[in-house]
Amino acid sequence: MMRTLLLFTLALLTTAGFSQQVKVKKGEILVDGTAVGKLVKSGSIFKGRSYSLNTLTDSVVLTASQRQIPSLLEKYDKSFIYVSLNVPAVGKAGLEMEDIPAYGLEDSFAKFFVLNKIFENGKLNRAAAEAFLKAHPDTLPPNVIKYLEKEQEYMADMATLADRAKTKEVKVSERPLVDTTLFFDESYRSEKYTLIQDEIVIGYASYLTALNTRPQMPGFPAQEPIKKLVFFNVNKTPVARLDLSELGNMRLYGLDKKLSPDEHGFNVKQYAGSREKAIDIAKFLISKDVL
Repeated sequence: MMRTLLLFTLALLTTAGFSQQVKVKKGEILVDGTAVGKLVKSGSIFKGRSYSLNTLTDSVVLTASQRQIPSLLEKYDKSFIYVSLNVPAVGKAGLEMEDIPAYGLEDSFAKFFVLNKIFENGKLNRAAAEAFLKAHPDTLPPNVIKYLEKEQEYMADMATLADRAKTKEVKVSERPLVDTTLFFDESYRSEKYTLIQDEIVIGYASYLTALNTRPQMPGFPAQEPIKKLVFFNVNKTPVARLDLSELGNMRLYGLDKKLSPDEHGFNVKQYAGSREKAIDIAKFLISKDVL
């Protein structure tokens, strides 16, 4: 999708040229120093930035709003952020944040639509807008649609439990399978153990350590990478997640529940990388008919 966008942008830039200087000053869009429109912004990049790109006579050409959709499994612990674009005269589209470079900066936002000739000579270029929206036919961007569809697949398979005697001893493989994996569109180092009961594989426990480091905030110590202990059923569908940070919350996906440390009773500081401790939590999940 990004490749399509880039090709589209480059094709338009070929005719638009590279000489136009686009700036926003006191709410006015200036192209080579001449006011051609207005840009009204609200919100913030952290709480949700919105724009209205207008003509000089205040007619709305298009609006863009930063939106978020909660994960079906993680709820608002994990949200998918995107840009909702509305061109009243043409239609709507859902864009990835990266589709509009430096979305949070006024100059960059205005420049994107001017150089792509969607906003041209102080008004909407309907043909260019229609071509752009045709390349982005959905009201949600493809990456968000993909993850929500994957979560729906998970939800349909969460009730799958291995057929075995639940009173039997729970065992775990001696050594983990170490690999890198994607979990909710983020990369992790995974140490995966196989869970066995009644001599039958009932699922897996994976210690996940985030590979992407979190930015250090000025004046604060460097943050530890995000760590989770995730349990999967026999079909490798995630059924529960224990946060190994200070919060220590547990989410039971199949039951749509979030448990605090007081509610689940596990001290997360004792659980980092321990195969034996994974058994304790597996027993807890078995008692909840999650695993």
